[in-house]
Formats: sequence, structure tokens, C-alpha cells
Amino acid sequence: MNQVAEQDASKNMSVWEQVQKTDPGQTKNYKGQGGFEGTSINPTYLIQKATRLWGPLGDKWGYNILEDRFDMGAPIIDPDTSVPTGTCFQTHTIKLELFYPKAGGESATVTHYGHTPFVFKNKYGIQMDYEAPKKSLTDALKKCLTMLGFSADIMLGDFEDADYRQEQEERVRVEKAEDKIKEIETIKSEHREWLDKHCKTLETAASLHELEKVFKIVVRTLKGRNDEDGIKRATKIKDTRKAELDSKQESAA
Repeated sequence: MNQVAEQDASKNMSVWEQVQKTDPGQTKNYKGQGGFEGTSINPTYLIQKATRLWGPLGDKWGYNILEDRFDMGAPIIDPDTSVPTGTCFQTHTIKLELFYPKAGGESATVTHYGHTPFVFKNKYGIQMDYEAPKKSLTDALKKCLTMLGFSADIMLGDFEDADYRQEQEERVRVEKAEDKIKEIETIKSEHREWLDKHCKTLETAASLHELEKVFKIVVRTLKGRNDEDGIKRATKIKDTRKAELDSKQESAA
């Protein structure tokens, strides 16, 4: 990639790189329809990130509702009689246009939809959600912001990695700490204790299988932290213990 292309790429990713990381404390796990599991983001947190970047909502950035409708679905069937109840499933839908400032003061837009069940059936019977329009608005706004890179680490699946989540938790701890230097030292101390504990496990591994399993976990975490010295230490301990276990197997044979 030549210099001009690199500059263009950097410019194109400027918003994304400022907003892609997520505070784990602003998320929660959820299970959707059909058993789908994922990570939900606090919508107020996304608005806060946008406000920090662009200013108050309604000034240089905001949204316009292009469509606001209720969509009729299939009839709701009585499970005891298999006869239609006379009520149909309904979904509320909003089509939202988000506008935001580009470099130079020009405005750009992104459009997405938000959906919420309005009339539905659950174990308590037929239900109607009167807050469906509000939920659809929130859904559409979140989708528009995530298309611009807001909390992209969740959309890219990074939060499925426990090590990545811990890294973000530590980053937020430092950002919120009054004494950032002290907090960094505390985190480093916690990391040393973690490494000492796992190195001890490597030293006393009872089998080659246990040794390799623990070593993979340790190295994966150390790579995420760019701890090359830690990797060298763990590798040396693993090789030493492997030689000891191999020797025991040969003696037993």
C-alpha cells in the first residue's frame, strides 16, 4: 500500500478506530428468539460515545424517522383448540436515518431499521407491548451507530474471547482511575500473580496432556498482552517439565 492509500485508509477509519472498543460494564448477555445468544450494548452508552465524538444529540448529529409502521403477521393459534384466536402477531418497525458530521463540516447519513414485537404470545397468553415504538427507535439507532464502528469489537466477535474482555476491563479501570499510574501497577501485579500461579501448574503437571492444555491457555493470554518475556518463561518451564515426564515414561517402560 502506497503512502496516499495509507493516508486514505487512516482517514476512512478515523471514526471507527475512536469508537470500536467497548466497556464490558456497559454490556450484558442475552438470549433471543430461537435460542440465539449474544452480547447486548447499553444504548445510552453508545449515545454517550457519539456525544463525546460529535457533541450533543440534535446539534451536529441526530436522526430522522423515515418510516414508522406496524406490520401484521400470521394469526395466533389457540394451542388447545388449534383454532385461530382472532388476533394476529404484529411487529413494530422504524426506518431511521442517522446524520453525522464528516471532516470539513459536511453531513453524511446512514440508514437502518429497528423492529420490536408488538402483539405476540408467550406462556402468559397474548401480550401487547406498548413500548414497542420506543424499543424500535433504540434498536434502529444502535444499528446505525454500529455500522459506523461503534462497539465494533462486539460485532466482530472479539467479546467471545475471555482474554479480550479482561483486556478491555483493565483498560477501562485505568481510564476511570484517579491515580492511573497506581492502577497500571496494580494490574501488572495481578498479571504477575496470575503468571506465577500458572507457571506453578506447568511445573507440577501430572501428564503431558495437562501440560499442553495449560501451556496453550497461558500462551494465548500472554500473546494477547504482548508479554514476550512471559512466553519465554512459560516455554522454558514447559520444556523442562516435558523432559521430566518423558523420562518418567521411559523409566516405567
